Amino acid sequence: MDIALLHEKRTALGERLEELGEEAEQRFTVVSTALESLQNTASSAGETVDGYEARVDTVVDNGTKRINELESTNTKNYTAWQQAQGERFDEDFAPFKAAIEQKLQEADGTLQRLRETNKEYETLTAAAAANTLAHSFSREALTTRVVGLCLYGLGFVLLCTAAVPLILLLTQPVKEGAGEALWATFAVRAAIGALAASAATVAIRLGSRFVSSGQDSKRTELELRAFGPFLANVDKSESDTARLEFVDRAFGPRAIDDRHDEAIPVSTFSQILAAVTKLIGR
Repeated sequence: MDIALLHEKRTALGERLEELGEEAEQRFTVVSTALESLQNTASSAGETVDGYEARVDTVVDNGTKRINELESTNTKNYTAWQQAQGERFDEDFAPFKAAIEQKLQEADGTLQRLRETNKEYETLTAAAAANTLAHSFSREALTTRVVGLCLYGLGFVLLCTAAVPLILLLTQPVKEGAGEALWATFAVRAAIGALAASAATVAIRLGSRFVSSGQDSKRTELELRAFGPFLANVDKSESDTARLEFVDRAFGPRAIDDRHDEAIPVSTFSQILAAVTKLIGR
């Protein structure tokens, strides 16, 4: 009885195990089916995502190409528009440009004529100034030379005047007992001759100075008169340099001559005065 009960329990347990196995197989089947469905769904979702990515890439590529095409088209259109506007501007501005160029040429011609006129005016002014200065130096040269020659004549007259008392003394007959009076007369006439000789020396030296000054003035006059002809075809800078050198030489500070006039010989006159004093004292 116990064994039969055990067999029944064993049979019931086996049946229960078979039921559990079948139930487990059913659940496994359901789970496997669900897993396959999920895998299929995941694969489909992956394919969908890949499709979206491909579509996005395609859209991006197409957009980039479109943008590039638009940029190229806009650039070409802008270049064509700019060129057309430039041509239109040139066409519209051409008359004004021609008028401006004509006015500019006329202004250049007028400026050139003004420069030539100014150059001629400067040349004429320089020539007139040089002529005026030349006349001044000519008058100065003539005046100083005349004064110098007059002083030469005065010196010659004074020399002759100094020689006259001595000649008269030599031609005067000598009287007996008139030695002291003769010596006094000789001393006075010698003093007069010495004074006249000294004055003649001064006059001759002054005449020499005036004649030399007249020669310098005449040379300056000739230089001024020669400036126009000789500097007409010379470059302006060289001509200006020559004029500046001339002005510096003619009107600039002159070096002090290291020359001294010789002393007027008055020692003889002093000796004669001393002799006259001695004679008067006797």
